[in-house]
Order: sequence, then structure tokens, then C-alpha cells
Amino acid sequence: MPICHQCRSVVPDQARFCPFCGVPQHRSEEEPPFVDDKGDVEARLVTLFFDSLRREVTASFPALDMQALTERLYASGFRDMLHRRMSQLAEQIKAKNEAWTRSPATQKKYLLCLFDELIDYFLIRHAADMIPLVLPESILKYQQHALTSIDRYAMVMDYMDWSQEKETVYTDFLAMPVDHLRNASKYFLFPEKSEHIFFICDQSIFGGCTEGFAITERGLYWKAPLAKAKRYLFLDEANLELSKEWLTINESFFNAGTTLNYKIFKLLRKMHQLLHL
Repeated sequence: MPICHQCRSVVPDQARFCPFCGVPQHRSEEEPPFVDDKGDVEARLVTLFFDSLRREVTASFPALDMQALTERLYASGFRDMLHRRMSQLAEQIKAKNEAWTRSPATQKKYLLCLFDELIDYFLIRHAADMIPLVLPESILKYQQHALTSIDRYAMVMDYMDWSQEKETVYTDFLAMPVDHLRNASKYFLFPEKSEHIFFICDQSIFGGCTEGFAITERGLYWKAPLAKAKRYLFLDEANLELSKEWLTINESFFNAGTTLNYKIFKLLRKMHQLLHL
């Protein structure tokens, strides 16, 4: 039977208060693991992967035929790679390696990060002709790496792939018009003094950099028309929701256009995963 943490008396099961000293009793039930190590672990992992793939497709490409995408997955060489990787992961779970001695919440983050990487690999290498928005293949080199081994600036620029965009973007701030840099600093870009700025994208109607967005080593800064400036730091918790026409970041509206919204969505999620695993 439970023991009261105050007077150390034995208290009845499910008692909300100790009958001897009256102190409230806290029942902290242990959270179950995200993936149980009993039974057919590989099959459950494959099911969870397809759940993640379906969520990704629904959020990013709602018009895409999921059945056709699944058929492409099984017809391509990715099928064998997926089952091989899930088999290896199932063995690790059963052996309770380092990743699976962490908390269930951390296990879930680790697994969903792995699924995201596999989904990116499949969409880029095997299904690029089926989807309207394709990330550059160069982002795949950041898979299965810790943030400490990654050039953060290079990763951000690979995700953004500015050569495929028509937006006005600045990475050399000495060559940037002084009034544009001043406007960005006045209207939406408020970094710390030593914060490294990776780029500034001007999305103002008349090209004065009074609206737009920027990414630094710490986060994303932006200003939409008729709205206040917003900021999201990579270390913050992230609630990212991608729709057809905009991106919501912790309930704040962001819209840089369909392709840039998708790239920002994927980049923020990747950065968040790297910082929180």
C-alpha cells in the first residue's frame, strides 16, 4: 500500500488525503514508453512511420493522393530501406539502448525526428515528381547529426535554397542599402548585440525592408503587413501548423508565400528537433 510522504503512515490505495495527517497524496503514475518493447515492435514502428507520413502529406500537400504515394513507396527501393531501418530500431528498443532509457516524451521526440528524416529522404529521392514543393537534396546531409557537428548557417541556407526564389534577400549586409538595413532593424529585426544574422528577406511592397523576415543563429524574426513584429527563438517550444496559404508559429501568423512557408516550416522543425534531443 502507498506510504504518506509527510507522516510515513500507510494510506489506502487511491486515497486523496492521508487519514492520519490530512496531507494531500500525489499519485504520479509512470508514463508508459512511447513504443513498448513487447510483441512485434517492428510492425508497430512501420505503422507509426506511415502515421507520420500521412500527417506530413495532409499538412503540406493536402491535394496529394496518399494511396498513389504509398504505392510509389512500395514500388521504390525505399521500401527495403524502411523495413531494414525499422528492424534495426526494433532491436535497439528491445535491447534498451541509450535512446530508449530516456523518458517516454524524449523517446517520442527521438522517434518522430527519425521519421521526419526518413520522410524527407523518400520525398526528395523517390517522389519529387509527385509533390509540388520539393526541398533541395542538400538538406539530407544534415540527417543523423548533432547540432554541434553542423554548420548552422550552411544548413539554414541549404533549406532556404535562395537560388530557386525570386525574393530580395540580403546576406552581405555591407552591400545592403543602408536605409533598408535601418528599416529592418526598426520594424522587425531586433537581435542581441552579438547575434549572428544569417539573412534578411525584404517582402515590403516598395522594397524598403519595412516588412519581411530574417533568420539569425537564435531564431526567426518577421513582420507581416498591418501586424506587429514577431519573433520565434529556436530554443522555445514550437507549435507549428502549416496550411495551404500560411504558417502558424505558436499561434502567430507567418506568410512569405507557399514555397517559403514550407521551407520555413521544415527548417524550424528541424532546428527545434536538433536543440531538444
